[in-house]
Amino acid sequence: MKNIARYIVVGVILAVLVISYFIYLQKNPATSKTKNETTQTSELDKVLTRDFVQNYPSTPREVVKWYNRILMLYYGEDLEEGELSQLAGQALQLFDDDLAANNPKEIYVASVKAEIQDYKDKGRKLVTADVADSEDVIYETVNGSEMAYIVAHYFVKENTSYADTYQKYALRKDEDGHWKILGYQLCDQYGDLLN
Repeated sequence: MKNIARYIVVGVILAVLVISYFIYLQKNPATSKTKNETTQTSELDKVLTRDFVQNYPSTPREVVKWYNRILMLYYGEDLEEGELSQLAGQALQLFDDDLAANNPKEIYVASVKAEIQDYKDKGRKLVTADVADSEDVIYETVNGSEMAYIVAHYFVKENTSYADTYQKYALRKDEDGHWKILGYQLCDQYGDLLN
Protein backbone atom coordinates (compact mmCIF):
# COMPACT_ATOMS: atom_id res chain seq x y z
CA MET A 1 0.00 0.00 0.00
CA LYS A 2 2.88 2.33 0.79
CA ASN A 3 4.37 1.62 -2.65
CA ILE A 4 1.12 2.56 -4.36
CA ALA A 5 0.95 5.79 -2.38
CA ARG A 6 4.55 6.61 -3.36
CA TYR A 7 3.82 5.98 -7.06
CA ILE A 8 0.80 8.25 -6.88
CA VAL A 9 2.79 11.02 -5.18
CA VAL A 10 5.66 10.69 -7.69
CA GLY A 11 3.13 10.66 -10.58
CA VAL A 12 1.43 13.81 -9.27
CA ILE A 13 4.78 15.58 -8.83
CA LEU A 14 5.85 14.64 -12.38
CA ALA A 15 2.50 15.79 -13.77
CA VAL A 16 2.83 19.13 -11.95
CA LEU A 17 6.38 19.57 -13.29
CA VAL A 18 5.35 18.77 -16.86
CA ILE A 19 2.33 21.11 -16.70
CA SER A 20 4.46 23.85 -15.12
CA TYR A 21 7.04 23.51 -17.87
CA PHE A 22 4.41 23.84 -20.63
CA ILE A 23 2.91 26.88 -18.91
CA TYR A 24 6.39 28.39 -18.69
CA LEU A 25 6.98 27.79 -22.41
CA GLN A 26 3.66 29.42 -23.31
CA LYS A 27 4.42 32.53 -21.26
CA ASN A 28 8.07 32.87 -22.30
CA PRO A 29 8.24 33.47 -26.08
CA ALA A 30 12.03 33.83 -26.04
CA THR A 31 12.40 30.12 -25.35
CA SER A 32 9.34 28.90 -27.20
CA LYS A 33 8.66 30.25 -30.66
CA THR A 34 6.17 28.72 -32.98
CA LYS A 35 7.36 27.41 -36.31
CA ASN A 36 5.72 30.39 -38.01
CA GLU A 37 7.55 32.90 -35.80
CA THR A 38 10.95 31.39 -36.42
CA THR A 39 10.57 31.09 -40.19
CA GLN A 40 9.10 34.53 -40.89
CA THR A 41 11.66 37.18 -41.73
CA SER A 42 10.75 40.75 -42.52
CA GLU A 43 11.56 42.29 -45.90
CA LEU A 44 13.94 44.65 -44.11
CA ASP A 45 15.82 41.71 -42.58
CA LYS A 46 15.97 39.92 -45.94
CA VAL A 47 17.48 42.95 -47.67
CA LEU A 48 19.87 43.80 -44.83
CA THR A 49 21.17 40.23 -44.56
CA ARG A 50 21.65 39.73 -48.30
CA ASP A 51 25.36 39.11 -48.92
CA PHE A 52 26.07 40.84 -52.23
CA VAL A 53 29.72 39.81 -52.03
CA GLN A 54 28.96 36.08 -52.06
CA ASN A 55 25.54 36.19 -53.74
CA TYR A 56 25.41 39.05 -56.23
CA PRO A 57 22.40 39.25 -58.58
CA SER A 58 23.27 37.69 -61.93
CA THR A 59 21.35 39.88 -64.38
CA PRO A 60 20.77 43.62 -64.87
CA ARG A 61 17.07 43.04 -64.16
CA GLU A 62 17.81 41.30 -60.86
CA VAL A 63 20.15 44.14 -59.81
CA VAL A 64 17.42 46.73 -60.40
CA LYS A 65 14.85 44.50 -58.65
CA TRP A 66 17.08 44.42 -55.55
CA TYR A 67 17.57 48.18 -55.77
CA ASN A 68 13.79 48.60 -55.98
CA ARG A 69 13.37 46.49 -52.85
CA ILE A 70 15.67 48.96 -51.10
CA LEU A 71 13.66 51.91 -52.47
CA MET A 72 10.41 50.34 -51.24
CA LEU A 73 11.94 50.12 -47.77
CA TYR A 74 13.29 53.70 -47.91
CA TYR A 75 9.88 55.12 -48.73
CA GLY A 76 7.60 52.60 -47.07
CA GLU A 77 9.09 51.93 -43.64
CA ASP A 78 9.79 54.02 -40.58
CA LEU A 79 13.48 53.28 -40.44
CA GLU A 80 15.80 53.83 -37.54
CA GLU A 81 19.06 55.66 -38.22
CA GLY A 82 21.11 52.46 -38.20
CA GLU A 83 18.69 50.64 -40.50
CA LEU A 84 18.77 53.51 -43.01
CA SER A 85 22.56 53.50 -42.94
CA GLN A 86 22.66 49.73 -43.48
CA LEU A 87 20.18 49.94 -46.37
CA ALA A 88 22.26 52.69 -47.96
CA GLY A 89 25.30 50.44 -47.64
CA GLN A 90 23.43 47.67 -49.44
CA ALA A 91 22.40 50.08 -52.21
CA LEU A 92 25.97 51.29 -52.64
CA GLN A 93 27.08 47.70 -53.26
CA LEU A 94 24.82 47.69 -56.33
CA PHE A 95 26.39 50.91 -57.67
CA ASP A 96 29.18 51.01 -60.21
CA ASP A 97 32.48 52.24 -58.77
CA ASP A 98 32.10 55.58 -60.55
CA LEU A 99 28.61 56.16 -59.16
CA ALA A 100 29.65 55.03 -55.67
CA ALA A 101 32.69 57.34 -55.78
CA ASN A 102 30.35 60.28 -56.48
CA ASN A 103 28.12 59.22 -53.58
CA PRO A 104 30.23 58.69 -50.43
CA LYS A 105 28.13 56.86 -47.86
CA GLU A 106 27.63 59.80 -45.47
CA ILE A 107 26.52 62.09 -48.30
CA TYR A 108 24.36 59.37 -49.84
CA VAL A 109 22.62 58.67 -46.50
CA ALA A 110 21.97 62.39 -45.99
CA SER A 111 20.56 62.64 -49.52
CA VAL A 112 18.29 59.63 -49.01
CA LYS A 113 17.11 61.07 -45.68
CA ALA A 114 16.22 64.35 -47.37
CA GLU A 115 14.34 62.53 -50.16
CA ILE A 116 12.41 60.44 -47.63
CA GLN A 117 11.46 63.57 -45.70
CA ASP A 118 10.39 65.29 -48.92
CA TYR A 119 8.20 62.28 -49.76
CA LYS A 120 6.57 62.43 -46.33
CA ASP A 121 6.10 66.20 -46.49
CA LYS A 122 4.31 65.89 -49.85
CA GLY A 123 2.16 62.99 -48.65
CA ARG A 124 3.75 60.60 -51.15
CA LYS A 125 3.94 56.84 -50.87
CA LEU A 126 5.72 54.46 -53.21
CA VAL A 127 3.02 51.84 -53.81
CA THR A 128 4.74 49.50 -56.27
CA ALA A 129 8.03 49.16 -58.11
CA ASP A 130 8.29 46.93 -61.18
CA VAL A 131 11.09 46.21 -63.62
CA ALA A 132 10.71 45.57 -67.34
CA ASP A 133 11.00 41.98 -68.51
CA SER A 134 14.37 40.39 -69.27
CA GLU A 135 13.70 40.46 -73.01
CA ASP A 136 13.33 44.26 -72.75
CA VAL A 137 16.91 44.75 -71.57
CA ILE A 138 19.09 46.40 -74.21
CA TYR A 139 22.76 45.42 -74.28
CA GLU A 140 25.51 47.50 -75.93
CA THR A 141 29.25 47.93 -75.88
CA VAL A 142 30.21 51.52 -75.13
CA ASN A 143 33.88 52.58 -75.08
CA GLY A 144 34.88 48.95 -74.53
CA SER A 145 32.48 48.42 -71.60
CA GLU A 146 29.50 46.10 -71.63
CA MET A 147 26.38 48.11 -70.87
CA ALA A 148 22.76 47.19 -70.18
CA TYR A 149 19.71 49.44 -70.11
CA ILE A 150 16.41 48.67 -68.43
CA VAL A 151 13.37 50.65 -67.33
CA ALA A 152 11.60 50.42 -63.98
CA HIS A 153 8.04 51.54 -63.34
CA TYR A 154 6.99 53.18 -60.06
CA PHE A 155 3.41 53.71 -58.96
CA VAL A 156 3.27 56.61 -56.50
CA LYS A 157 0.39 57.85 -54.39
CA GLU A 158 0.44 61.54 -53.49
CA ASN A 159 -2.30 62.41 -51.02
CA THR A 160 -5.41 61.27 -52.95
CA SER A 161 -3.95 61.09 -56.48
CA TYR A 162 -1.77 58.50 -58.18
CA ALA A 163 1.02 58.82 -60.73
CA ASP A 164 3.15 56.50 -62.84
CA THR A 165 6.86 57.23 -63.03
CA TYR A 166 9.43 55.50 -65.21
CA GLN A 167 13.15 55.45 -64.62
CA LYS A 168 15.81 54.27 -67.06
CA TYR A 169 18.79 52.48 -65.50
CA ALA A 170 22.19 52.14 -67.13
CA LEU A 171 24.29 49.27 -65.79
CA ARG A 172 27.91 48.47 -66.56
CA LYS A 173 29.54 45.07 -66.18
CA ASP A 174 32.56 45.24 -63.85
CA GLU A 175 35.76 43.18 -63.94
CA ASP A 176 34.09 40.48 -61.80
CA GLY A 177 31.25 40.14 -64.31
CA HIS A 178 28.72 41.88 -62.04
CA TRP A 179 26.21 44.31 -63.47
CA LYS A 180 26.42 47.55 -61.48
CA ILE A 181 24.17 50.59 -61.64
CA LEU A 182 26.08 53.35 -63.42
CA GLY A 183 23.24 55.86 -63.49
CA TYR A 184 19.53 56.41 -63.79
CA GLN A 185 17.16 59.08 -65.01
CA LEU A 186 13.46 59.69 -65.42
CA CYS A 187 11.97 58.67 -68.75
CA ASP A 188 8.54 58.60 -70.36
CA GLN A 189 7.75 54.89 -70.46
CA TYR A 190 9.11 51.37 -70.91
CA GLY A 191 9.86 51.92 -74.62
CA ASP A 192 12.02 54.98 -73.94
CA LEU A 193 15.26 53.09 -73.29
CA LEU A 194 17.82 54.66 -75.55
CA ASN A 195 16.33 58.12 -75.99
